[in-house]
Amino acid sequence: MIENGKKRHTVWLTDEAWNMVGGEYKADGCSTQNEYIEKAIRFYTGYRKADRNERYLTDAISGVLETRLGALGDRIGKLLFKMAVEESMMMRLLAMDESLTFSELEPLRKWAIRKLVLPPAVVEVFREYRKTAKSRWLFPSPKNLDMPLTPGSMLRRLHIILERAGCKQIRFHDLRHTFATMALENGMDIKTLSAILGHVSAATTLDIYTHITSDMLSEAAAKIDRGLGNEVAENSAEANPLTDFQPVMRRTRKPGTGCIAQINDHLFEGRYSPTWPDGTKHSKCIYAHTREECEEKLKVLIQQLNAERKAILDRLRGIPSPEKLTKKQRQIWEYMKIYPDETNYSTIAKGANVTRHTVAKWYEMIKKILVNG
Repeated sequence: MIENGKKRHTVWLTDEAWNMVGGEYKADGCSTQNEYIEKAIRFYTGYRKADRNERYLTDAISGVLETRLGALGDRIGKLLFKMAVEESMMMRLLAMDESLTFSELEPLRKWAIRKLVLPPAVVEVFREYRKTAKSRWLFPSPKNLDMPLTPGSMLRRLHIILERAGCKQIRFHDLRHTFATMALENGMDIKTLSAILGHVSAATTLDIYTHITSDMLSEAAAKIDRGLGNEVAENSAEANPLTDFQPVMRRTRKPGTGCIAQINDHLFEGRYSPTWPDGTKHSKCIYAHTREECEEKLKVLIQQLNAERKAILDRLRGIPSPEKLTKKQRQIWEYMKIYPDETNYSTIAKGANVTRHTVAKWYEMIKKILVNG
């Protein structure tokens, strides 16, 4: 039987599917159940073959998808904001550790992340490494691929390499000074080197590496003299300044007097690392061109840090130890008595090793204890 170009076909359906057809075909504006079944077949076939399947989605489905995708976008935005807040927290902790105010450290944020231009051969090695890497970090931890390699691991690896090469042990930071020295000796300008090293201004670079720039001035004068046709006596020792380089090992000093290390022939570094009342070490460095100058600067630095430490201890002596505090409450109290001006819950939670919720819950109570004590 043929009617309007249509033929009779036998279709086997479950009772449930047939009941669905009977309950929906009128609501869809179809005059018969056959018309509804044909529309359903054409719709699904078109959906399967269409390049842009969204044209076959109903308004309800489209609305649900837009809502879910919008929620996903909001979630990603909140996570990015959370990362920015955590970065801000770390900057505040760094400012505290270095005895700086956050307002003083804030202008230096742009120097914290720097773009490095690597030689093409090094870039190619990194590209090949990334093809097989299973971590988002370039140098992941061997124990946890989702975490970066710790600075201690890098230092141990450097010591192993130096030992195998038969070289004297130096600090990892000394490689930075070596790079800067060789860069200047090979013609890199001060402004470019300052940007690579992350110094606030080129004046800092000039102050640390004055001896190199002096040698460059002497070499420039010699080049001008050669250009005028005069003969210039060559100094074989100056032709290769690295041939006579001898790293100076640290000398044992009394506790509380800091340490001094000679980076090269014209640069000394002094470091003092006192332990704060909360058990953390606060390290600061100074630089000088002679050991005597370094000793004087280190002496002033030690006096300043000891005065800060004594002021904190004097303040803590006037605060009686509260009784009947829980372990987490005492951790918050220990942190807040050292940093009484800190009001950021996240920063306090980080320093006290508790959750932000715990700090928010007990902050006012502990603040009153410190004020009344």
